[in-house]
Amino acid sequence: MVRVTAIPYLNTTPFVYGLKQKAFNHIDLSFATPAIAAHQLQNNLCDIAIVPVATIPALPWYKIVGNYCIGAVSEVASVLLCSRVPVAHIKEVALDSESRTSVRLAQLLLRDYWHVTPRYVPLHSAALPKNSALQPPVAPPLNSIFQPVEPPSNSILPPVAPPPNSILPPVAPPPNSILPPVAPPQNFILPPVAPPPNSESPESVVLIGDKALLYGTTYPYVYDLATHWIRWTGKPFVFAVWLANKPLPTDFAEIFTNALAYGVSHIDNAIASEVNEAEFPAPFAKTYLTQNISYVLDNDKYEGLKIFLDKIIAF
Repeated sequence: MVRVTAIPYLNTTPFVYGLKQKAFNHIDLSFATPAIAAHQLQNNLCDIAIVPVATIPALPWYKIVGNYCIGAVSEVASVLLCSRVPVAHIKEVALDSESRTSVRLAQLLLRDYWHVTPRYVPLHSAALPKNSALQPPVAPPLNSIFQPVEPPSNSILPPVAPPPNSILPPVAPPPNSILPPVAPPQNFILPPVAPPPNSESPESVVLIGDKALLYGTTYPYVYDLATHWIRWTGKPFVFAVWLANKPLPTDFAEIFTNALAYGVSHIDNAIASEVNEAEFPAPFAKTYLTQNISYVLDNDKYEGLKIFLDKIIAF
């Protein structure tokens, strides 16, 4: 049995469903936070894990398994910088230790995109005010204060081919698919403005995964980090990929990849089987999984991944 570690966030629901349906007899499936999944992979406590991409430079050997990821080509809704003040006035940011990738992304954007250098402190989740009712993830308003920032002329990196040890070639994006905006559903209703967070909550905080969906809109200023990465670099963002820490049998790699593909192509079934309706109502989950998360690890995402890894190595 191949030891597989998944992450129990809403965004991995299609992967988990696919693995349970099509690979369960071949794997020993367990769950952990992104940081713990990375630790397990680094210390040979599992064979495959979906891990934050910031883990990659710390691995002595790795192979990307399949051509699926947790990525974004527009607003992701679940990796947020939330604040009681505009970003230009942020003095302190509480960081969620569950994902090194989201922390590094926030630090890069704050320093090099917004040109802000706040103090960083650990996040204590107990201080976060929870949303009274979930609304569909929303795009930033069209009159957002922060307009797109062009990357410096010398920052364009050459196109990147997928790693030579990649099991499957990346899927080419469809023609004219350069970062299309995601339109809200037809019955879209803007949520009411939330009251200010309680005085014990952090002034500013980086929230990831389900915490971002549950707590994010309780702050008056919310910055979707994927949106601002795309404005900065012109490339999609990859948050997590499936990595193996040792060679795997070719037949297993095919079974594993096909299971991921099955889950991504059966999102309605995945929601019905895996999502707690009391926490995330089905319409909310479907909007998030189909409009905010982009699962195919294509050439554009490989390029965005290389840019991010280069930046965090130089950080």
